[in-house]
Amino acid sequence: MATGTVEQGQCKIGDEVTLVGIKRKPTGSQILSIEAFKKTLESAIPGDSVGLLLKGVLKDQVSRGMCITAPGKFICNRTFKAQIYVLKTDEGGRHKPFFTGYRPQCFIRTAD
Repeated sequence: MATGTVEQGQCKIGDEVTLVGIKRKPTGSQILSIEAFKKTLESAIPGDSVGLLLKGVLKDQVSRGMCITAPGKFICNRTFKAQIYVLKTDEGGRHKPFFTGYRPQCFIRTAD
């Protein structure tokens, strides 16, 4: 059972889906059941907090930060370029300077 909030679109029982994230290769599956607050639903819409029972997907194959999407809709990137703004000390930022080899930790929605 994979849990989360529907961000966009609609999912229905029987829909083909893809698990994207963490692993390099997306995992294909099918929605067998949709549940919300111990009730079975036929479909889920944006804003619904649901659990999806996925065909052929084991518990250890789903991790925090993964997305369930329509097949071919998204890809997972391991590297990217970004422009960041570092908070000043009086804004609640770092007290010490950055040094060579420093690896900042970034949070993007549910991914870390």
